[in-house]
Amino acid sequence: MAGTLSRYAVEAAELEAAAASSGSDAPQLLVEAAHQWRLAGDSERSQGLLGTVIAGGGEMGCYARAELAGLLFDAGARDAAFAELALLADDPQCGDGPSRVVAELLTDQGALTAAVPWYDRVVTTGDPILEVNRSRVRKRLGLADPE
Repeated sequence: MAGTLSRYAVEAAELEAAAASSGSDAPQLLVEAAHQWRLAGDSERSQGLLGTVIAGGGEMGCYARAELAGLLFDAGARDAAFAELALLADDPQCGDGPSRVVAELLTDQGALTAAVPWYDRVVTTGDPILEVNRSRVRKRLGLADPE
Protein backbone atom coordinates (compact mmCIF):
# COMPACT_ATOMS: atom_id res chain seq x y z
CA MET A 1 0.00 0.00 0.00
CA ALA A 2 2.81 2.41 0.82
CA GLY A 3 4.17 2.06 -2.74
CA THR A 4 0.79 3.00 -4.18
CA LEU A 5 0.49 6.04 -1.95
CA SER A 6 4.03 7.10 -2.85
CA ARG A 7 3.17 6.93 -6.55
CA TYR A 8 0.25 9.33 -6.03
CA ALA A 9 2.36 11.65 -3.90
CA VAL A 10 5.13 11.70 -6.50
CA GLU A 11 2.62 12.50 -9.25
CA ALA A 12 1.08 15.24 -7.10
CA ALA A 13 4.46 16.83 -6.42
CA GLU A 14 5.33 16.74 -10.12
CA LEU A 15 2.02 18.40 -11.02
CA GLU A 16 2.58 21.10 -8.41
CA ALA A 17 6.06 21.79 -9.78
CA ALA A 18 4.68 21.99 -13.32
CA ALA A 19 1.97 24.40 -12.14
CA ALA A 20 4.58 26.73 -10.69
CA SER A 21 6.02 27.34 -14.15
CA SER A 22 3.00 26.90 -16.40
CA GLY A 23 1.21 30.23 -16.24
CA SER A 24 -2.35 29.91 -17.50
CA ASP A 25 -2.43 26.11 -17.09
CA ALA A 26 -1.55 26.36 -13.39
CA PRO A 27 -5.13 26.11 -12.06
CA GLN A 28 -5.83 22.91 -13.99
CA LEU A 29 -2.54 21.39 -12.89
CA LEU A 30 -3.24 22.33 -9.28
CA VAL A 31 -6.68 20.66 -9.40
CA GLU A 32 -5.02 17.54 -10.81
CA ALA A 33 -2.34 17.72 -8.10
CA ALA A 34 -5.02 18.09 -5.44
CA HIS A 35 -6.74 14.97 -6.74
CA GLN A 36 -3.46 13.03 -6.54
CA TRP A 37 -2.85 14.27 -2.98
CA ARG A 38 -6.36 13.10 -2.14
CA LEU A 39 -5.54 9.65 -3.52
CA ALA A 40 -2.28 9.70 -1.57
CA GLY A 41 -4.26 10.30 1.61
CA ASP A 42 -3.15 13.89 2.19
CA SER A 43 -6.54 15.58 2.34
CA GLU A 44 -5.16 18.67 4.04
CA ARG A 45 -2.73 19.39 1.21
CA SER A 46 -5.41 18.62 -1.35
CA GLN A 47 -7.82 21.00 0.33
CA GLY A 48 -5.18 23.74 0.42
CA LEU A 49 -4.53 23.50 -3.31
CA LEU A 50 -8.22 23.45 -4.09
CA GLY A 51 -8.73 26.55 -1.94
CA THR A 52 -6.07 28.34 -3.96
CA VAL A 53 -7.78 27.51 -7.25
CA ILE A 54 -11.25 28.34 -5.87
CA ALA A 55 -9.97 31.76 -4.78
CA GLY A 56 -8.84 32.38 -8.38
CA GLY A 57 -12.40 31.87 -9.63
CA GLY A 58 -13.31 31.02 -13.19
CA GLU A 59 -14.29 27.65 -14.54
CA MET A 60 -11.28 25.94 -12.95
CA GLY A 61 -12.40 27.38 -9.63
CA CYS A 62 -15.69 25.59 -10.23
CA TYR A 63 -13.92 22.31 -10.99
CA ALA A 64 -11.89 22.81 -7.80
CA ARG A 65 -15.05 23.35 -5.74
CA ALA A 66 -16.56 20.16 -7.20
CA GLU A 67 -13.37 18.26 -6.29
CA LEU A 68 -13.51 19.77 -2.80
CA ALA A 69 -17.08 18.53 -2.41
CA GLY A 70 -15.88 15.04 -3.35
CA LEU A 71 -13.12 15.24 -0.78
CA LEU A 72 -15.62 16.32 1.87
CA PHE A 73 -17.99 13.49 0.97
CA ASP A 74 -15.08 11.06 1.31
CA ALA A 75 -14.35 12.49 4.76
CA GLY A 76 -17.97 11.99 5.83
CA ALA A 77 -18.64 15.74 5.92
CA ARG A 78 -21.83 15.60 3.86
CA ASP A 79 -23.24 18.90 5.13
CA ALA A 80 -20.03 20.72 4.25
CA ALA A 81 -19.97 19.04 0.81
CA PHE A 82 -23.54 20.14 0.11
CA ALA A 83 -22.68 23.66 1.28
CA GLU A 84 -19.87 23.79 -1.29
CA LEU A 85 -22.24 22.53 -3.97
CA ALA A 86 -24.78 25.21 -3.04
CA LEU A 87 -22.10 27.85 -3.61
CA LEU A 88 -21.25 26.21 -6.92
CA ALA A 89 -24.89 26.16 -8.03
CA ASP A 90 -25.00 29.94 -7.64
CA ASP A 91 -21.72 30.54 -9.48
CA PRO A 92 -22.41 31.97 -12.96
CA GLN A 93 -19.04 30.63 -14.14
CA CYS A 94 -20.08 27.04 -13.45
CA GLY A 95 -20.41 25.63 -16.95
CA ASP A 96 -21.20 22.24 -18.38
CA GLY A 97 -17.95 20.56 -17.35
CA PRO A 98 -18.13 21.23 -13.60
CA SER A 99 -21.88 20.62 -13.62
CA ARG A 100 -21.36 17.19 -15.15
CA VAL A 101 -18.73 16.38 -12.51
CA VAL A 102 -21.20 17.34 -9.79
CA ALA A 103 -24.04 15.31 -11.32
CA GLU A 104 -21.85 12.21 -11.42
CA LEU A 105 -20.45 12.87 -7.93
CA LEU A 106 -23.94 13.13 -6.45
CA THR A 107 -25.06 10.01 -8.30
CA ASP A 108 -22.07 8.12 -6.89
CA GLN A 109 -23.01 9.39 -3.42
CA GLY A 110 -26.56 8.10 -3.85
CA ALA A 111 -27.92 11.65 -3.65
CA LEU A 112 -30.09 11.15 -6.69
CA THR A 113 -32.62 13.90 -5.98
CA ALA A 114 -29.77 16.39 -5.66
CA ALA A 115 -28.18 15.07 -8.89
CA VAL A 116 -31.22 15.68 -11.11
CA PRO A 117 -30.89 19.49 -11.42
CA TRP A 118 -27.19 19.12 -12.21
CA TYR A 119 -27.97 16.65 -14.99
CA ASP A 120 -30.71 18.98 -16.22
CA ARG A 121 -28.17 21.81 -16.45
CA VAL A 122 -25.97 19.91 -18.90
CA VAL A 123 -28.18 17.48 -20.77
CA THR A 124 -28.43 19.96 -23.64
CA THR A 125 -24.81 19.19 -24.55
CA GLY A 126 -26.01 16.21 -26.58
CA ASP A 127 -23.72 13.75 -24.80
CA PRO A 128 -25.49 10.37 -25.10
CA ILE A 129 -23.79 8.93 -21.99
CA LEU A 130 -24.91 11.91 -19.95
CA GLU A 131 -28.45 11.55 -21.27
CA VAL A 132 -28.52 7.85 -20.34
CA ASN A 133 -27.20 8.60 -16.84
CA ARG A 134 -29.79 11.34 -16.39
CA SER A 135 -32.56 9.03 -17.56
CA ARG A 136 -31.44 6.27 -15.17
CA VAL A 137 -31.39 8.64 -12.21
CA ARG A 138 -34.81 10.04 -13.05
CA LYS A 139 -36.21 6.53 -13.48
CA ARG A 140 -34.81 5.41 -10.10
CA LEU A 141 -36.61 8.38 -8.55
CA GLY A 142 -39.85 7.61 -10.38
CA LEU A 143 -39.63 10.77 -12.47
CA ALA A 144 -40.46 10.98 -16.15
CA ASP A 145 -37.88 12.33 -18.57
CA PRO A 146 -38.78 15.90 -19.51
CA GLU A 147 -39.76 16.49 -23.11
